[in-house]
Amino acid sequence: MRQWIGLNLFTRQWSTLMPVRTVLATLFATALYLYAVSVVSADGVQTSPTSVAISVDPATVVGHISPHFIGLGYESAAVAQPNFFTASNLTMIRLYRNLSTDGLIRIGGNVSDHTLYEPDSAAIPEAESRVTIINRESLTRLGEFAKATGWHIMWGLNAETDSVDDGIIEAQAVNAALGMQLQSFEVGNEVQAHRQFHGKFDDYYAYYSTYKSELRKAMPGAPLSGPDSIGGDDWVGEFAAR
Repeated sequence: MRQWIGLNLFTRQWSTLMPVRTVLATLFATALYLYAVSVVSADGVQTSPTSVAISVDPATVVGHISPHFIGLGYESAAVAQPNFFTASNLTMIRLYRNLSTDGLIRIGGNVSDHTLYEPDSAAIPEAESRVTIINRESLTRLGEFAKATGWHIMWGLNAETDSVDDGIIEAQAVNAALGMQLQSFEVGNEVQAHRQFHGKFDDYYAYYSTYKSELRKAMPGAPLSGPDSIGGDDWVGEFAAR
């Protein structure tokens, strides 16, 4: 199982250069410094900073941040926009590569559960309560953008208003367009809120297991991620435990 976590962009500068312990110590030292220089007394007069000594041993490594640690997430409707994820959007490609040459783009959000793949129809981006249409050209453009940036894609599949059979056709099209830039598929978005699962993890997991089984019949070894969570992390723990 893969788990996607949204994280602050500014930490990426340390990802391949500094171990986790050093990053945390640096953040802690910075926080202490900012607190010390801003301390004021009860009568509003700024006081002298308190001296604080921080010792960091750069030779001690307890773990490393992944080189593709950074991630950005978009609603699925972004893929239906003709001039957004495209190899001709040189400004955005440059911005991505300035951030990292190996990051993760999550395509999904609430819109993913109201998105249909219709290969030969016109692409239509819509808000979350309306139907977004993604076509073959949309996926081709996304694949070209991903290759130009070096970033990988997590793709959210519709678990609310689309069938498993149609989802598999979509997944195959995504895989064909992305190739090596595909990181994984996510089945559903904020699934605790889906009425079809009645707020029960076992109901979702039974659906997910069927979806995974059918998907891997059509695409052996298809990579899958757990869904994101809303209103707590209890389902995340349950999913990880399976």
